[in-house]
Formats: sequence, C-alpha cells, structure tokens
Amino acid sequence: MIITIERSKSGKTGWDRVTASQAKSGEWINLTGDYDAKTDFDKILVYIESNNATLEYYVDDVNCTEVKEPAKKEAVIMNKDLPSLYEAYKKYFQIGTCVELNQLKGPENDLILKQFSSLTGENIMKPQYISPSEDKFYFNEADKLVEYAQKNNKLIRGHTLVWHSQNAKWMFLDKNGNKVSKRVLLKRLEKYIKTVVGRYKGKVYAWDVVNEVVEGEGLRYSDWYDIAGEEYIEKAFIYARKADPKAKLFINDYGCTDAIKSKTIYDLVKRLKKKRIPVDGIGMQFHISLTNPSLNAISDTLTKFDELGVEIHITELDMSLNGDPNFNPEKVPEELLTRQAHRYKEIFDIFKKHKSITSVTFWGFQDGHTWLTGFPVKKADWPLLFDKNLNPKYAYWALIDPTQIPDDVNLNDSNNKFIGKAKKGKPTIDGVEDDAWKNTEELKINVYAQGKGSQGTGKVLWDDKNLYVLVKVKDDKLSKKSANTYEQDSVEIFVDELNNKSPEYKEDDAQYRINFDNEFSSGGNAAKIKSVAVKTNDGYIIEAMIPFRFVKPAAGIKLGFDLQINDDPGTGTRASISKWNDKTNESYRNTSGFGTLILE
Repeated sequence: MIITIERSKSGKTGWDRVTASQAKSGEWINLTGDYDAKTDFDKILVYIESNNATLEYYVDDVNCTEVKEPAKKEAVIMNKDLPSLYEAYKKYFQIGTCVELNQLKGPENDLILKQFSSLTGENIMKPQYISPSEDKFYFNEADKLVEYAQKNNKLIRGHTLVWHSQNAKWMFLDKNGNKVSKRVLLKRLEKYIKTVVGRYKGKVYAWDVVNEVVEGEGLRYSDWYDIAGEEYIEKAFIYARKADPKAKLFINDYGCTDAIKSKTIYDLVKRLKKKRIPVDGIGMQFHISLTNPSLNAISDTLTKFDELGVEIHITELDMSLNGDPNFNPEKVPEELLTRQAHRYKEIFDIFKKHKSITSVTFWGFQDGHTWLTGFPVKKADWPLLFDKNLNPKYAYWALIDPTQIPDDVNLNDSNNKFIGKAKKGKPTIDGVEDDAWKNTEELKINVYAQGKGSQGTGKVLWDDKNLYVLVKVKDDKLSKKSANTYEQDSVEIFVDELNNKSPEYKEDDAQYRINFDNEFSSGGNAAKIKSVAVKTNDGYIIEAMIPFRFVKPAAGIKLGFDLQINDDPGTGTRASISKWNDKTNESYRNTSGFGTLILE
C-alpha cells in the first residue's frame, strides 16, 4: 500500500512517494508518513493506492496535518572543507551518486557538488514517471536534473529505459486490457526511446538501456519477454543508438558476481555483440553486504567481463550493514562501521585494477536517504559514505585517507545457532507423512527475515544416496500471481554439503524452490530432484528427495542447511519470508547464515 502526492504547477505535474508498507489480507495497517514539498505547487492530490491494480481494500480515517518545519541540523563537519572523492579518483573512473531533486539545495547540494562528478536520477527518469499513460510525457523533473547537471558541469547517467518494474504499463495492453502483439509493443518502445533519448541527446552521456533482464541461467520472464522474447533487448539498444549515436549504452543488472548469473550476462552480451547490437557496457548494480559477495567473486567476475571488451559501470553501489528488521539500535555499532570502511577500501582497490571500469556510482550518499531502510521491509541500515547529518563516516575516509580509520575488526557471526538432526530412513515421496517420518526431529520455520506471515515445520531423513525433506506450511491463501518464482507461495531448501558457511555459493551449495503446485526453480549448483506438493486444509506439504553429490553420507556428517517459506497473501508480491535459522534474506547467495544439520 502506497501514499503518493501528485503536485501541479502551471499545468505541469509531478509525483512524490510519501510512504509504502506491506498489507495482509483481513488486517488493518496504519499507513503514515511526512511530506515536505520541496517544489512549489498550485494544487496537490493525495493518492492512497496499491501496486496491485486489481486489489480491493478499505480506507478509513484519512488525516492530513500541517506541521512546522523543524530546525535543520547543521553538519558537524563542514563538508565543503573535505577532500573531493571524484577528484581523488579522476585518474581511475568517475564517481557518481543517485539523487532526488529535493536534495539539490542546501547542505546536501554542497556535498553533491564537492564529492561527485556524475549524477543519476533515483526515480525521475524511470518510465513509470516519465510516461504513465500513452502519448503523455512528463519531462519537468528530468529536465530540471539535466539542467542542474549542465549548469554544474556534472555528467548524467540515464536510468532506465526498459525495466520489468516501475515501467509504463500501458505499453503492454490494448484498449480492452489484453496484451498487445510484438509488433505493437516494439513500435511503442521505439517511440518511447526516440522521444526520451532524443530529448536528452548530447546531454545524457550514458543510458541503462535495459535493466534486470537476466535471472539465473536465462532471461527474466516479464511482459517484455512474454510478448517479444529476446528481441525487445536488441531493439531497445538499436533504437537508443539511433536516437543518440554518441551516448554510451549499458545493460544493467544486480547480483552480477553470482557465478551462474554472471555467465548468463556474459553470454548475453557476447551474443548481442556478435549480432552487432550496440552494447557499450555492463552496469553492475553492486547492492552488497558486509560479507557478500566475496572479494574473489568480485575480482573473478570483473576479470571475466574484461574479456568482452566493453566498459564496466558500477551503477548502484551501497553496502548494507543490517539484514535483521528486529535490529534497531539507537546508535550503529562502531565495529560495523569499521568493517564497512575496510570492505569499501578492499573493493575499491579491486576496482582500480580494472581499466574497463570507467564509472562508480553510489546509490545515495547519506544514510538518512536510502532505499534499504524501506524495502523489502522497514529496518535500520547505514549503507553509504555519510551519516544522516552529512558527516563523513569511516567509509568515506577509507576511500580518501585510510590512515584516518581504526584497525579492521573480525565480526563474530552468531547466526548459526540452530543445530538440527536427521535420522536415517527412506520415505515414499508422495506428499504424505508416512511411518518413516515418525519420531523425526521437527525444525520450526518461524524466524522472520521479512514481514510476518506463513510459518511451518520441516523434517529431514537421509540414506546412502539422498537427503529427504518434508515441509508442512500453514497458509490460508495460496497464490502464485507473480511471474517471479521467489514471490510465489513456496518452500526453499538450502543445502551446503561441505558445510563451508561461505559468503558466496561454491560448487557444493544449492537452492531448491518448490511452490504449492510443485513447480520447481533453483539457484546455485542444484541437482535434479524429485518432489511432490499436496494442498491441505490449512496450507500445503512439500516432500522432496535431493541426491548427495559431494559427501558420502554417514552418521556424524554435518551439513549446512536451511529452510524458507515464501508467502504471497494474494497480492502478487512476497510479503513474508520465514526461515529455520538464517534471519537474513541472503540465503540464495550466501551460506554463512545457514544452520547445521547432523546426520545421525
């Protein structure tokens, strides 16, 4: 559920999001937020809406209260006296940040001008905002950003032309609400790119032409792919090149250091280049944590991408310090800030070794304005170089003058508190809890990594060839509305056979996802499994057989192991993640939070 402000001035319209929150069927939520009108207006409208156009809901008790503007806190350190990041790195690459228009004034503006040479609109150049309906284009906000950049001698990266999220939904549908043909879709795409890229020809130096089009071993299934296949990617680059022959054109994606996904991106770019599609570079988003990805994974991926002979832009860099929504200290622990600083330095040391990297953009610059505190769930986080009062953190000094930061620390991970036991036995894989499962330890799946929704229990058996898993889920509404398999009502089984507890997946690590209709998807180096799903009066049961590949099973063997339940309350989005042990949403790429399973 979302509160949005529409503001109008002299016939021009803009939108600002105030707040968003997950809602659960049958329960009230209190949707509240503060709105500071940074731009003048003649009229404002308050929208209470959902990201699901078919959702029915009640609204009660709407209140808008005017409050006095709070006294602005002055930065303890005058940032205009600090060394400049972009000046320090100009012989290596551009240093950028994403911004919103309301940040281009006051102390934030001073910091932006001093520290960054490149700017990206955090939202205002996304199709949802530029063209929310057919033949309607709203350039007022994007124009202001581009004018600001030109006035202050800053580069602009355009983000983004094509995305499965925050897109111009009208492109996919005819007047009756049915999906259009490929010919119609590509014609609309051509007009959109010609209009947008053409408007900023010579002013936007680089575009994220397509964003997040890869998923696992293949292309993401989206409305774009459903209607046009891979051709929409090719055409988007061709249209963009025609609209501005000198702009640099990028394919942008997250999780690029994952071994499987990086190969998919590599193969896609190589395939496009072979067909003479004008791809100039790869944008690596780099939303990372204190442990993931590993330095080796970063280095190996960059070395592999170097072979393609294209530019690399780090496009959305931030470093989450907190994966636990229940962790909300009054003050961020010093050891987290120290480790963050050293990790930023380690990563930048790798960046500097790769001449293919020509730009590094942070996804924000101060901890008071970051998407990580509101998505996918509200939580505390401190991912950027400056604190919410615009004071430089250790992370900033690590990139400017590492002598200013404390010695590195070793963070003790207490995630692995649960130890489960698996008896030897062989059940029948039919979705029924037969005699083989009797007197088997029950693993409670009730640790929330996101929201609060479905829970369940799991049991594990083993024999000389296979691991057997039975999961019973309590869920009063089963849904697979989303095209993203991880957002559907499903169970995920994570296996780290060698129990390495590593910050990234190795060859023995696998993720097995099975939804309530027994539809299978996977991550890591998954094996071929057998599974059954059975719907029950209060949810569903998943029973699966997973072959051992790297260990010879025997009593006393310890495996890294976890279970996860994804819950969609019927909205087409994942509102809840419950786990057996790992309290983060990192299990799909990071085994360090797994519990331990002992074979008896």
